[in-house]
Amino acid sequence: MCHTRAEFKLAMRHCKAAEEQLRADARASQLADKHNQKAFWNGFSKDNCRKVTGLANKVGAVGAQEICVMWNNQFSNLYIALMMVINQSMNSMAK
Repeated sequence: MCHTRAEFKLAMRHCKAAEEQLRADARASQLADKHNQKAFWNGFSKDNCRKVTGLANKVGAVGAQEICVMWNNQFSNLYIALMMVINQSMNSMAK
């Protein structure tokens, strides 16, 4: 019994680790099924709702407005950092 319990725990750990990949594979197979495309979109919207809620709880943003502000700040910071790198490389090329 101990051996089968260990195998079960290992399989469960593997499933939890590969959950996102398994979801993506399931969505791809649903998308490939031309007769039941509604299942793809229903599953897609369910997955997106779960992801946004989990992300919102991890970063402390709650509600659509706060999440939009969070992403706006994130991409603004990335854009500013990119512009700084471009300016530094142009300045070094000009010298």
